[in-house]
Amino acid sequence: ELTGVSSFLFDITDSNVLYAENVYERIYPASLTKLITALVVFKHANLEDIVTFSYNASHIQVPGAKVCGFKEGDKIVLEDLLTILLIHSGNDAGIAIAEHVSGSEEDFARLMNEEAKSIGAVNTHFVNAHGLHDDNHYTTAYDIYLVFNELLQFSKFTTMINQSSITVNYIDKNGANLQETFYTTNRYFKDSAIAPQGLTILGGKTGTTNKAGN
Repeated sequence: ELTGVSSFLFDITDSNVLYAENVYERIYPASLTKLITALVVFKHANLEDIVTFSYNASHIQVPGAKVCGFKEGDKIVLEDLLTILLIHSGNDAGIAIAEHVSGSEEDFARLMNEEAKSIGAVNTHFVNAHGLHDDNHYTTAYDIYLVFNELLQFSKFTTMINQSSITVNYIDKNGANLQETFYTTNRYFKDSAIAPQGLTILGGKTGTTNKAGN
């Protein structure tokens, strides 16, 4: 029994739609947004880069927003930060990545929209890299499928999302070496959900806001 407004199940091996409901209906993506953020990074950035957290990235003003807790001046390898973004879904990681790649969240959002349209996701419009609510930030189930399917071309993407946790090393503004472990939001990897018999879960992306739902 499905409770979502939109649902889409596609067999990419045989190019066959198994189930589809309201796949072109406009929806708020919440943190599924981070999939297109990842796609932009894979296509336009160097995963070996060092990302430095700005004041803006470390001071999200939205009440209840999930964050990693990095401080202004913290430095971390982009590949580690992208993995944290995908499995832990920290919104501060999204802002830091956007500023690193494009200089500002606004410029990064333009790149997100260009990338989306280039793969046929034409019923989508993004205004940020994390998915915290904005009425002008929307997509469809079909467009999310297009983004996810494009991401599957990158082997590092599947490696990133196939983890229950990641332990990263980073450097604070004073040059001290720190270590932190971040855990997935994927219920299958948290052992709070069991996959149907015969199926292997490779990974995915969760998203939750009041207006998007779970």
